[in-house]
Amino acid sequence: MPTLEERIRQEARDAKTDPSLLAQFDALRLNLGTSDVVENLLLDSGVWESCEGDAERAEDYVLGVDLGGASAMTAGAAFWPSTGRLEALACFPSEPSLEQRGLRDGVGNAYVQMFKRGELIQLGTHTPDVPRFLDTCLERWGRPRVIVADRYAEDRLREHLASVSFPRAELILRGQGFKDGAEDVDRFRRAVLKGKVTPVKSLLLRSAMSEARTVADPAGNEKLAKATQGGRRERAKDDAAAAGILAVAEGARRLAMPKPAEPQIRIVRAA
Repeated sequence: MPTLEERIRQEARDAKTDPSLLAQFDALRLNLGTSDVVENLLLDSGVWESCEGDAERAEDYVLGVDLGGASAMTAGAAFWPSTGRLEALACFPSEPSLEQRGLRDGVGNAYVQMFKRGELIQLGTHTPDVPRFLDTCLERWGRPRVIVADRYAEDRLREHLASVSFPRAELILRGQGFKDGAEDVDRFRRAVLKGKVTPVKSLLLRSAMSEARTVADPAGNEKLAKATQGGRRERAKDDAAAAGILAVAEGARRLAMPKPAEPQIRIVRAA
């Protein structure tokens, strides 16, 4: 079974890089009788930091959007599939202050530092001003080729996009259950481990990745954890990670699509 053999060999290569995948490989592939999780991390922090760099922006990018409410971030992630560059931007409303939020969420002055670095902005008073946030994304990154978002937020997102006359772009909606969510997490991880993602050095992204946890179904498919699932803290702010997963997974899907064959030109000479 050459297909299965190659998949196991690829999983072994990935497991050498990421400790969270090593535990799963030992338990499920080698049947060692050990736990299949170290801690349900999306990615090891050392793996993430080793991928950071300064790849170029290209012409087309994918915009992943994760809409939040009063206590959650609204986040956007821009991914350029052709170069691997990944950037993120997040938004909080102005009340409570970033200092108060940091103390409440147990992250100290991290939000204040993100704000100073231009990775976190404040828009709206008690809830994020999503239209202004989308405008900011447009100013920072330009018109995206495609926008990817959680299916549950479709109506709100379409309304916000229309309210700011956002340039026309293809809208892809993804579920957050094991069907779509597990595929997106798997594509995201593989893209990172294969060196196809080069995130910029970002306190926002580092913090989000350190908070991101996954949960698995009985078949071993993993999706991003919500609430307190999989060891996730109740006030964890991994919204930028969620947006990044959506953007990178969609970019990986597009890179994997077979390119259309060039038309064959046949020259017929008259007798």
